[in-house]
Amino acid sequence: MRVAGAVTLAGCALWLPEECYTARQAQANGAVSTADSSGEGIDRLPTAAGTAPTLMAVLAARRALDQAGVRPDRLALLAHAWVYDQGPQTWTPPHRVARELGALDCAAVGVRQMSNGGASALQAAVAHLLAEPRAEAALVTTADAFTDLPYDRWRPVPPLGDGATAAVLTRGPGRQVVEAIASAGDSGLELSYPTAHPFEPLPGGHVRTPGAPDRGALRRIARCVGRAVDAALEDAGLAPDDPRISAVLPPRVGRTLTDYLTGAALAPPLRGKTVASGRHTGHLGSGDLLANLAEHPPPAAGDFHVHISMGAGFTSTCLVTRGT
Repeated sequence: MRVAGAVTLAGCALWLPEECYTARQAQANGAVSTADSSGEGIDRLPTAAGTAPTLMAVLAARRALDQAGVRPDRLALLAHAWVYDQGPQTWTPPHRVARELGALDCAAVGVRQMSNGGASALQAAVAHLLAEPRAEAALVTTADAFTDLPYDRWRPVPPLGDGATAAVLTRGPGRQVVEAIASAGDSGLELSYPTAHPFEPLPGGHVRTPGAPDRGALRRIARCVGRAVDAALEDAGLAPDDPRISAVLPPRVGRTLTDYLTGAALAPPLRGKTVASGRHTGHLGSGDLLANLAEHPPPAAGDFHVHISMGAGFTSTCLVTRGT
C-alpha cells in the first residue's frame, strides 16, 4: 500500500509493568540455561500479574493520545490486537478499551493475527484514514499478559513478556509519516503450528512448550517476510541499497531467529542496518512492531525506517516510515 506520507504516526507509546522475571531467576528455576538466555540477548521479561490486559492497553493509549494531542472523542477507529486471554468477563476487548478511554463513538474492532496482530491493525487503520474522508484520527492498541501459562515464560521460542502498546494515526504532516505498508502470507504454514492450543495444557494435563519452527517452515517464513519487505520498499519507491534507509527493526523474537531472518529474508544492503530490540522485554505478543515505534526515535528528516512484523499462520507485515 503506497501511502506517500498522507498518514502520520502522531503518537506511539509502550507500557510495561514494573515487575519482571529476570534471566538469572529463570536460570535458578531451571527454565533456561545461561548460554541460551545470554545468546538470545534477553535479560528480563516484564510480568503483569494482577493487571488486566485491557487496562494495560488503556494506559498505553492515554500516553499515545497525550503525545499526539488527540482527544479520545476525535477517534474514528480503534483497532485492538491481542494474542492471549484478555481477562475474565472481557467478551469484546476492543469495546472495553474504547469505553475506558472515553472513545464512545468510534468503531472499535478486534484483530486476531497472533504476533502480527498489531501490524495488521496498523495497516487497517492506515487504510481507514486513506479511504474514509470523515475520519480524522485512528488508534491502534495491543496488550498481552502471559500470566497463566502452563509452562515457564522463558521456555517458548521466543520468551514471552507482558506489555501494551498504542499508536495514534492522523492525516497530514508530522515528525514521522507512513510511506508504505504491505503484508504477505503463507497459509500453508497453518498446519505447521501445534494442533493443540499453544498457551493451554494438553488433554490429560500434559504440557507442551511451543518450540522453534523446523527448517522447512523457517525457509517459508523467510520467503514470506522477504515478500512483505520487497512490496513495502517498492511502494515506498526505495531500493534495498538506498542510503536513506537508516534502520531496519525486526520483531522481538530473540537473536537466533532474528539473525536467521536477517540473513535469509533481507537483501544484503539491509542486513547491516538491523537494530535489535527486546533485551528488556522479550517478545510482546502482538505488540512488537508498535513497541519498536515507541522505543526508537523517528528517522532523521528525509531518512526511512523499515519495520518488520510476523505472526503464526503465517502473515508478515512491513512498514516503511519517513522522518520529516
